[in-house]
Amino acid sequence: MMPTGRSGLHYLKGLLVVDPFFITCTTCSSRLKVRDESMIGQILACPNCQAMVMVAPPTEDQLTIGRQHDIDSQAITSETIHEELESEGTFPQAGPTDADESPADLSSPSDSQPSGSFGTMPPGDWKPSSYQGYRQIGMIALVSLIAIVSSVAIFGLFIQQSLTKEKEIAEVVDGSPDEVEASGQEVPGDGDSNAVEDPDADDPPPAADSEIADSAMSASDPPEDESSPTDPVPATDPAPAVQDAAGAVDPLTEVPEPVDGDGTPPPANSGPERIFADAGQPADQPEAAAMEELPESLQMFSSIFGQGLDLQQPDAKPQPTAFKPIRFEPPPELSGRYPTPQPAVDAQQRLQQSLGLNLQATTLYASVDTISQITSVPITFDIESLDSAGIELGTPVSGRYLNTTAGEAIRDVLAKAGCTLQQSAPGQMVVRASEPRISAFIEPALIITDLGEPTPVIALATQLAHLPDDPAELAVDPASDRVQVTGSPQAAWRVALALDALRISRDLPPKLPASHSGRWLVDGRPEELPRPDPGPIVLEGDLPRTVEHWLSQVAQTQNARVLIDWPSAWQYGLTPEFTLLPWPNHDSLASLEQELLAPFGLTIRDLGDGNWLVTSLHALAMSARTVVFSPPIPAETQFLERLTAGAGHETPETFPGVIDPVSQRLITRVSQFLQLQIAAELSATR
Repeated sequence: MMPTGRSGLHYLKGLLVVDPFFITCTTCSSRLKVRDESMIGQILACPNCQAMVMVAPPTEDQLTIGRQHDIDSQAITSETIHEELESEGTFPQAGPTDADESPADLSSPSDSQPSGSFGTMPPGDWKPSSYQGYRQIGMIALVSLIAIVSSVAIFGLFIQQSLTKEKEIAEVVDGSPDEVEASGQEVPGDGDSNAVEDPDADDPPPAADSEIADSAMSASDPPEDESSPTDPVPATDPAPAVQDAAGAVDPLTEVPEPVDGDGTPPPANSGPERIFADAGQPADQPEAAAMEELPESLQMFSSIFGQGLDLQQPDAKPQPTAFKPIRFEPPPELSGRYPTPQPAVDAQQRLQQSLGLNLQATTLYASVDTISQITSVPITFDIESLDSAGIELGTPVSGRYLNTTAGEAIRDVLAKAGCTLQQSAPGQMVVRASEPRISAFIEPALIITDLGEPTPVIALATQLAHLPDDPAELAVDPASDRVQVTGSPQAAWRVALALDALRISRDLPPKLPASHSGRWLVDGRPEELPRPDPGPIVLEGDLPRTVEHWLSQVAQTQNARVLIDWPSAWQYGLTPEFTLLPWPNHDSLASLEQELLAPFGLTIRDLGDGNWLVTSLHALAMSARTVVFSPPIPAETQFLERLTAGAGHETPETFPGVIDPVSQRLITRVSQFLQLQIAAELSATR
């Protein structure tokens, strides 16, 4: 026999003989025993997983077992096996010792188990490799749980202590003044507030716990038995009261009160007087100082523990409101979804153009409207100003104007009717009544002989007529009992309305004609201006015309006039030059309004006396009227105070509304949207 090499190869009778050796499947990691040397270099199927395995010849590092069971020099010892298995976390299991029985044989499919199985009965000190990770996770969870429980416990403890201390302080502060007064002790005044305790004085010996508790109870509850030896000396005794030193303990600081030998009361900064050392105000308390700083981990809860608050001062209790203000809804706002306003026109230049007019058998409204359409100048009629002078739009005027400017012609027409032409805004003109006509018309209403004592009447009328941007000062002529108004013509008109409102409130006949004051002076419940109702509408025309033309065509069938509020219309993009061709047939004026006026945010309302007003909802809501509400309002309801607060005024004296002391009826001059809500509030409180 030829000698055997370390690689397990033998040379016998000139032939190469290979001892059985093991290979490892790269797929299932099974150890396979090779017995037939003809398999070397071939690729065979694994008996276990049927994967292809390359049978490579043994190397010098492999363990080879020959037929004589000889082992190469690099034998595997138990120590090396244990070291290798400990690093992998597995241990060998006792199995068959015969190497020929345990490994799988490539020639036999049933021989598939490797020599030496794994996994049962490891040593006692062995731990799997995942044990360390599980242990770390468990430790982290345990520490987190302990931290959460500790935080909750500390938080609850601080909350309980804070509530307990605040309750004790509140009880002592609320009960001590009554106790001091009942016991006859003098509360130190301002003169004793600066008393300083001697720092060199010896501290009194601490009292027993039971004595401290008894004294705390006595400080919070007044003594019931007046014959008790611990009761203070009656108030008739000039000597100050002295309490028993054994029972006199400061309920906050738990320090017994010192009692002087001569019977004088203790200093202001000791004993019960320490609580009210400064004119009955709470003194410094150690508990408050102890809560000034919180642990760093609880700084986020400073608002709960009262940090930054002065615990020395009791919380001021909110004073109950004497009345509940009336809540008003805001007026409609100006909308921005309508056409952009057009640039202002040069009205003065347009009125300088020459024209020839023959105004015969015409009216004030028709003549002004004709000149406005010729010059394309927006001219608005101030209806309230015309009513304050008793001027009708149907006042007849006449004139013949040849080679005359439009401005001269319109001013001449207005002067004949007692009116003037003024500029209200850039590029816009307005027709108002002249001041002499207004003064002459309201003269009878300014005589207040029928209203009684003039002083309260003047005060009420001033509050109703005065405006911050248009003030009115009133005085009475003793000789004629006439109210003299210092202010604008509009202010004088408001004074006349206020005086007539007082007459209506006192069931006296008003002195202004109802045909002119009825739109601006309301007796009872105010109502919104209605929309005209001409019935079905049929428009005539096949060419685009102005909005005023189409509306005037409808108004003429009802003997009415169309008055356009040009400041509101211009603000929403409507101009005198704008033309359109509307649908000829409409079921109602509301349908025509949707086609002509709604795109500009405008509406049409009936002012009465055949006057249709085209304006915006915002302008309607902000228009002011004088209203005398009914029924009478009792003084105990504080309705005027509630109304004043709800309207945003500080005092009732600044609100344009009064309650007549004679009839107890409410009189106001505010915007229409407020008047309607006041009426609804009065109806709800009946």
